[in-house]
Amino acid sequence: MLLPLLDGMPRPGRLVNTWSTEPDPAYEVAIECMELAYAFRSTAETVPATVPYLSVERLRGRGNFIFNDNKAHVGLVWAASDWDTSRSLAIEDLAPLAVVPGVVFHSLQQGLRGAEIALSPLPLDALARRTAEVADAAAAMLALDLVITVDTMAAHLAGALGRPVWLILRHEADWRWIRARDRSPWYPTMRIFWQPQAGDWRSVMERVARELCLF
Repeated sequence: MLLPLLDGMPRPGRLVNTWSTEPDPAYEVAIECMELAYAFRSTAETVPATVPYLSVERLRGRGNFIFNDNKAHVGLVWAASDWDTSRSLAIEDLAPLAVVPGVVFHSLQQGLRGAEIALSPLPLDALARRTAEVADAAAAMLALDLVITVDTMAAHLAGALGRPVWLILRHEADWRWIRARDRSPWYPTMRIFWQPQAGDWRSVMERVARELCLF
């Protein structure tokens, strides 16, 4: 799924799909992506945060995502994968957004939770039907004015594309987001909205709604 995104990126070597039948290339050192920051002794000040680093122009032609009205178009992802459900909102938690004027909300939610659009407390366009492929989701994000998402792949994708993205974070989030920061050293176009205490999504989404009125 990721290979179409990575095509056209400058890279020092060959990109191999390890799920294919192609034999693994010879290598001298192996390292997981999540270990690179430690290997390079990175700090918040030295993280290479130049965006976009995905091939934006090559993606724009996918999917014909065009919004020609005068409203703000905002993509929503409210649920992460099941292995850590504390990152996810209930669909009802989106209710504070219903009062924001002049905004068209689009669901980018994939997986089983995407079906919750029928229970949404606010009108949601089912953009997720056209964005199951990651490259198509990227193309949609290029057309949207803003992406609001929980801690999942969509946050990183929007950040890598240099798109405005608001990240909704649980109280005890992953280390990479750096506690008490409302900006990310990885993605200059990202704002972070933290839970004030575990389980309190309501106040987070009320704050998001207030900020969205000013967007």
